Amino acid sequence: MFRRFLWVSLLALTACGGGGGSQPEPPPKYSLSGQVTALSGMAFDQDVNDPSAPYASNDSFAEAQFLPSPFSLGGYVNVAGAGQPGRSQVSGDLVDFYRLHLVRDQVVTLKIIVGTQSELFLRLYKVNDTSAVIEGTGNAVSKTVIAPDNGEYYLTVGAVSGASRYTLVTGLVGVSSQAAASMNFVPGEVLVKFRPGTESRRSSTLAADFDLAMRTSSQQIYRYELVNAAIQRSAGHDEIVRLKQQTLAVIASLRQRPDVIFAEPNFLVTVSSTEPDDLFYPLQWHYPIINLPQAWDLETGSENVIVATVDTGVLMDHPDLQGKLLPGYDFISDLQRAADGDGLDPDPTDPGDPANPENSAAFHGTHVAGTIGANSDNGAGVSGVAWGVKIMPLRAVGAIDGNVADVAEAIRYAAGLPNVSGQVPVQTADIINMSLGTTDFSQTLADAISDASQADVILLAAAGNESSNVPQYPAALPEVISVSAVDATRQRAAYSNFGPSIDAAAPGGGSDDINGDGFPDAVLSTLGDGTGKRDYQFLQGTSMACAHFSGVVALMESIYKRNNQDLTPATLNNLLFNGDLTEDMGDSGRDDIYGHGLLDAYKAVAAATGGATGTTPPPAQPKLVISPTSLNLGTMVSEGIITVSNQGGDAPGFVIFEFGADKPWLQVTEVAGEVDAQGLGQYRVVADRNHPDLATDDLYTGVVYFKANNPAVNSSMFVNLQVSSKVGAPDAGHLHIDLIDASTQKVIQTKKTSPLDGVYQYQFDNVLAGEYLITAHTDTDNNLQPCETAEICGAYPTQSAASVIEVDKDMANLDFATNLSLSF
Repeated sequence: MFRRFLWVSLLALTACGGGGGSQPEPPPKYSLSGQVTALSGMAFDQDVNDPSAPYASNDSFAEAQFLPSPFSLGGYVNVAGAGQPGRSQVSGDLVDFYRLHLVRDQVVTLKIIVGTQSELFLRLYKVNDTSAVIEGTGNAVSKTVIAPDNGEYYLTVGAVSGASRYTLVTGLVGVSSQAAASMNFVPGEVLVKFRPGTESRRSSTLAADFDLAMRTSSQQIYRYELVNAAIQRSAGHDEIVRLKQQTLAVIASLRQRPDVIFAEPNFLVTVSSTEPDDLFYPLQWHYPIINLPQAWDLETGSENVIVATVDTGVLMDHPDLQGKLLPGYDFISDLQRAADGDGLDPDPTDPGDPANPENSAAFHGTHVAGTIGANSDNGAGVSGVAWGVKIMPLRAVGAIDGNVADVAEAIRYAAGLPNVSGQVPVQTADIINMSLGTTDFSQTLADAISDASQADVILLAAAGNESSNVPQYPAALPEVISVSAVDATRQRAAYSNFGPSIDAAAPGGGSDDINGDGFPDAVLSTLGDGTGKRDYQFLQGTSMACAHFSGVVALMESIYKRNNQDLTPATLNNLLFNGDLTEDMGDSGRDDIYGHGLLDAYKAVAAATGGATGTTPPPAQPKLVISPTSLNLGTMVSEGIITVSNQGGDAPGFVIFEFGADKPWLQVTEVAGEVDAQGLGQYRVVADRNHPDLATDDLYTGVVYFKANNPAVNSSMFVNLQVSSKVGAPDAGHLHIDLIDASTQKVIQTKKTSPLDGVYQYQFDNVLAGEYLITAHTDTDNNLQPCETAEICGAYPTQSAASVIEVDKDMANLDFATNLSLSF
């Protein structure tokens, strides 16, 4: 959320004397233009209920819609007479047929919208034998199928009853294999607890539904094993990885059943591992690239440390935040902006966007809080950076914006200073996270920041998402650590601000699926919506980067607290300036892109240990890491840039002496001037799509490798691409691009458009001077509600950080990307 603070300046207007019959000059009008991008792997059902969308039938095997692989897709089906009025309500759209290439063990997941009272099915057929069907397994809201072999398949989604939007997602098997292989549990074993009264009935049906056999039961915990698991466990590494994938797929389906309290793997227990077992941790790529797992070996967070989040508030009942939230406060003084029926009060619950209850992006503060300190290592949900710390939620921003007066009061409250509420917390915050900002300097805000810093509170803020070097406040204030964002390649995210005020960088993510797991390479954290849904979703922005940095500072503060000391702003700044918190990136020393470098959690926590105890932990072992962890070139792209770095210690030293690829169509070269003497830096990976080995339509995988004189640090990655004469450019569906008045939230103009080569062009003419938002969305079910789950959503400059555009001239290049709204 990089939302401008808005406020109204009241001007005294007086009538001028004198006559005259001339007509007043008409107000000036302007033009706004840009393009919206559909990202790689994105696809959309081509026969949705929106009557304004282009139509092509995909209602039979012969008419099957071709898909890329990996892909993420939003769709809609309904039986006749069900759903909203639109193209398919009367006649129905019973089944959507898709055609795609899959490799053995590739998992396709169907998500059905909760609350639609609909029943959908998922089925998989081999193209050369449609008589044999693989039925999707799962429940009313989630189903999965697994490809038994390499080949071309039909995939169908159909409505048995009702009407529902849906998502289909699949990642490349190499990527999902890596994720599954990294989790430590007994392959093939599942632990389940049923709701009272359903145990005997449900237990007996699992064997048929999921090929499970019960091994033991105790204290209402049922221990199951997949049929043939013992054989697969003895068949070598590849079969074990496949069995792990199957186990996780079964667990994901079981967790959606209303009769199941919990389902989890039978995790292996060790005495030293600190890596969390949370279900979605393998999708949190943004933690390993800052050496967070190594930092967790030293510290996971103390409950005596408090991080205040000055934001939109928090969904206080989110299951992954239970026990983490302290009493907070709502400082939004304007009743309309507050949207909760009152003004200042001690309830920081985020009501979201009443005009659009399913707009999850409005619950920005919940996402930030989850990154900082979600419950972790509990077998469910996501992991937070600082597991043990407490969060003080302070609400100062509404669904669209806030003002500096309210933010300043929230800062004063967190620091235990006099404020408009007349109250102070029992224990003041140690750290204040401010994932918000404005381009306008405010003395009110600056004074609050200065006073909080003098009270020894550490303050961090997001640098902004306009891809600009214009200073943003409070990030640009001297007392505040300003955090820019990197993507999955460890390079500056396209939206991230830069300039002389940047202090450091951290993961903020991006919209594309560079690593090929089927999901956007954004930051996964806690979220929900106004309908009562509590889930986990991807967002991107410097807001997310700031939350990572705040979480790591909380780990550092935890070490100081355990030693009866406090980490002061001055001490933290000294460590930052000395390079003790970061890995140097870009130009040597501080630069305007990464500041003092990319956050290195292990270095930071080790520095805190040394500062608080006088004893520095032993350096971590060298660890050669390739970012992204895999490279997805899709159907259109032929090359990509990867970054090779040492995310461990420097001893024993090593030098990369060989690098290359295992396929003749794949080449790896150094990026000129970007690789150091050790062999670390940026490399270009190029696929020759004209190579004879890529002559037929199929999925292709190669391996890029790096070898060092210390074999223990050798590393490799998958590179995947698809050759297809049928699959074209990415397609986000038929977009409604809206120009919205920022003050009234009314849509002023709408452009409805389809893509050309994956890009949507738009232009708004005759726009009066003022403040506006630009958003884009699909409306597959034709219910006139934007940005619902399973629909495409985007905003300028990013969905999670829609920024107000001040229009007083013609403006071009207002470009942004879209995402499929996914939830877990």
